[in-house]
Amino acid sequence: MELIKNMTLLTSNSTSPLLKKILLIIGTLLPINSALSGWQFIGETPVSRYFTDMTTIKPSGDKRTVMMYQNLRFKRTSDGAVSIEAKLEYDCRYKMHRMLTATAYPGPNLLGDKLKSKAPGNNWNPTYKISRFMLTAVCSVPSSGKLEIKTY
Repeated sequence: MELIKNMTLLTSNSTSPLLKKILLIIGTLLPINSALSGWQFIGETPVSRYFTDMTTIKPSGDKRTVMMYQNLRFKRTSDGAVSIEAKLEYDCRYKMHRMLTATAYPGPNLLGDKLKSKAPGNNWNPTYKISRFMLTAVCSVPSSGKLEIKTY
């Protein structure tokens, strides 16, 4: 509510029309940003943009699990999905991954009603160089689960 009051004050008659438009756009995007505040952009391929919540990484030996989502650049024809949320497991030693859970959505950034999704399966897949950014980010968390910052 306070945001709306401030926006109204800032967009008074003395404010230029361009500034009014910019403030209106920022005001409408703020709720989206706060809803997705744990997600960070991590990388992209020609077909998707990938986001992860680094606080969800759970290490176990050479393996890590993490929650991620991807925005597809094109609507998937099989079910109309535009974004997919998944729990992945990475094997840092062998540079492999597998999907543990997956949920598809009809809109970008996990918007809309959940679409019917099939089970992801249990197969381990090689993590190719084109999407190695996820493996690198997830495996940067040590087995202890605690990042250390050293000063020299």
